[in-house]
Amino acid sequence: MTKFPRTTDFGRQSMFRVLLTCVLTLLLAGVAGCSYVLDAFANPDAPVFQLFVTSEGSLDRLRWDASSLSRAVPADEDVLGRDRSWEMLYGYYVFVSTNTPYDGYRLAARLLNQSIVSNSWQNHEWNSLTGKWFDTPLSFAPVDGLGHLPLTNAWTGLPSTRTQYYRVVIIALKRNISEVRNDKDERIGDSIVYTLGEMGVSGWGAP
Repeated sequence: MTKFPRTTDFGRQSMFRVLLTCVLTLLLAGVAGCSYVLDAFANPDAPVFQLFVTSEGSLDRLRWDASSLSRAVPADEDVLGRDRSWEMLYGYYVFVSTNTPYDGYRLAARLLNQSIVSNSWQNHEWNSLTGKWFDTPLSFAPVDGLGHLPLTNAWTGLPSTRTQYYRVVIIALKRNISEVRNDKDERIGDSIVYTLGEMGVSGWGAP
């Protein structure tokens, strides 16, 4: 059964936004450098998709509609040969709480896009102090104990004797292109920066 939270106080909503921003910042810093304890989401009162949870014995089965984001790596250039920005599906994060539907969530599983996890990436940026371009290698493969599972829009929860509440977050990999100009307003080129971003949160679900 899926529940869509009713409107609550603005303080809780603000906490949700701050905590999710911290989580995503840590993800970008290295994907694995986070405790993955989440007490709230960006906006608990505005879920963008439904989460369906059924119970089969001691196990909870979760499913949700697949994101419309591309699973394949988009083209880096447009039809005119210019670098372009794009977004693609990085994966789904499944959170679970044994407290209430609104807080105490921790990361239970990552379902990730192998096209991203198995590839190497790099930012291309301008250093105005040195007057040179520099590249920064990136990896979006988790290296902590939790690891990740193949990308799918379903998951089987861990056995529990208590009622468990679930939420799912859609995460995208974003390629951001920004024009760089000097102090004379002359065009130098384009910077390329990859970031991870939240693209939607489910309503909470429980069997």
